[in-house]
Amino acid sequence: MTGEVERRLRVLYWTEGFSPYTGGTEVLGATLLAGLRERGHEFTVVTSHGELDLPDRDDHEGVPVHRFPFHTAVTARDPRLMLGILKRLDGIVHDVRPDLTHVNAVGASLMFHLESSAAQIPWAFTPHAPLEGQRTGPDTILGRALH
Repeated sequence: MTGEVERRLRVLYWTEGFSPYTGGTEVLGATLLAGLRERGHEFTVVTSHGELDLPDRDDHEGVPVHRFPFHTAVTARDPRLMLGILKRLDGIVHDVRPDLTHVNAVGASLMFHLESSAAQIPWAFTPHAPLEGQRTGPDTILGRALH
């Protein structure tokens, strides 16, 4: 439209799984990022290692990808590992200075998002999981995210 200036955003895309995984969430994420990057938006991905031995820092078609052992830290109940993850996340938020975080997850990474400095900036939440039967009270991680 004439006279309108499109604002380009720096987006932190927070997802449980990302390339090289190829499930629905991963394909949707890669497609969404490609389309929005064509419009000039910048992305940085925060994701998990999943089951593969993947590097902590990677690149996907020019997009920085940061992987974390979210599930391992939670299942091991390792406070030192959890604090290390939060410190690294806060460093990424500080360096990237995102305008928005798009949280595309209902897993261990969601807890880390809620505890990190990324939760202090505007964020959108796509659960990508059926919510029926899930506990969504104010004392649950999912309930806090929905609130």
